[in-house]
Amino acid sequence: MMTPTRATLLCVILAAGCGGKPAPAATTPGDQGSADDCEPGRCLAEVSARVNDRRDLARACYDEGQKRIPELQGRLIINYEIDPDGVVVDASQSAQDEQIMDEQVVACVEDVIRNIKFPKSQRGKRTRAFHRYEFNPNPH
Repeated sequence: MMTPTRATLLCVILAAGCGGKPAPAATTPGDQGSADDCEPGRCLAEVSARVNDRRDLARACYDEGQKRIPELQGRLIINYEIDPDGVVVDASQSAQDEQIMDEQVVACVEDVIRNIKFPKSQRGKRTRAFHRYEFNPNPH
């Protein structure tokens, strides 16, 4: 199991309409370019790094929830969309089963993602992504 103090870097960029296969970071519906043509600041590693830089804030959300619910632990997957200006315009919990479902923790982590500013898309494209967190009461 990965250490819970690190947000898992299983952040994957998905293009609309591509059947869930990895695609370029900067995409719009119907844009099926290759993974090599992502824009600076919108490539998988860069998007993931920006989210991971705020892992301590997401961990604080979990820690607050764990104070209220001592047995709280597990994964949390947040889907989000970055508009062409670099603003997160949507962040919500994935519909996948077996996740942390505490509304306060989920809302707090969604807010962490919403407050990240990404580089503008020079091509005017949106970026869809998700980030998976693994939380455990014992961070070491």
